[in-house]
Amino acid sequence: MSAVQDPDKAARYDQMPPIKGSVSFNEPMSRHTSFRIGGPVDVFAVPEDVEGLRLLLEWARDGGIPVLLVGAGTNLLVADKGIRGLVLKLGSGFGRIAVRGKRVVAGGAAKLPLLVRKTLDSGLSGLEGLSGVPGTVGGAVCMNAGTPLGCVGDTLESVEAIDMSGRTFTLNASDLGLAYRQSRVGEMRLAVTEAAFVLRRGLPERMKEVAAALLEKRDATQPYRSKTAGSTFKNPRAGCAGEMIEAVGAKGMRVGGAQVSALHANFIENVGNASAADVRQLMTRLQALVHDRFGVELQPEIQLVGEW
Repeated sequence: MSAVQDPDKAARYDQMPPIKGSVSFNEPMSRHTSFRIGGPVDVFAVPEDVEGLRLLLEWARDGGIPVLLVGAGTNLLVADKGIRGLVLKLGSGFGRIAVRGKRVVAGGAAKLPLLVRKTLDSGLSGLEGLSGVPGTVGGAVCMNAGTPLGCVGDTLESVEAIDMSGRTFTLNASDLGLAYRQSRVGEMRLAVTEAAFVLRRGLPERMKEVAAALLEKRDATQPYRSKTAGSTFKNPRAGCAGEMIEAVGAKGMRVGGAQVSALHANFIENVGNASAADVRQLMTRLQALVHDRFGVELQPEIQLVGEW
């Protein structure tokens, strides 16, 4: 019997299909986000193969149960009330990385830093510009993650994906609408189970110099050891979000346990058991200050999810 209190929900959840993987009820999402913030989700499932993922998606579709796909939780702000429905996270069975000549295939749950390191060790260039970017390959594709020296879309060839009805697809990168920190993956409601990249032979020493420089810069300018969700806002077309926030004197600004980083103004840190409401309120204040000063509407790079 599930631990869900609503009798109707409990009845539906008791009919969940058996899968290879794990299923938990009323799971605190604070355990699954880099912010360490977030209320409970009704059901948290970690399938280890495509068949289990397909069965869960079909079950949710037939039961009218909302589904949210998450990766490593490095850019999520989950509401304090939590999430109603099913949260799916791909298990380690989706974490394989295979180097086949200049083509590299990585599972959706593969860690992006591991993928970058493996391509560098293989003498393949094209992903070193992603050095220091956290998260999973699936999440990185969804957000077209990157740095000033490169993004996922630069070398992505195609993805294997499954939609909310359990149907599988092979899509070319050109089908995904890849743009600055965005793609059509979320709009299309897809789970990226595998991604293929086409790289090129490079000079190992030069590639490793680029990667090391990015990592050194991150260490010096970003609070990566703190509880954050990465960059809070996307950079506007004209200007830099962090510089704008710093210019309005907001470094160190605090709401409850949430604080604008003193190291990089486009990062919000959880410095004292911050609630999601604390972070959201702080984000709203920053948007207002920047708009009043520069006339710019800062758009969140962090994804706000759940029952607000």
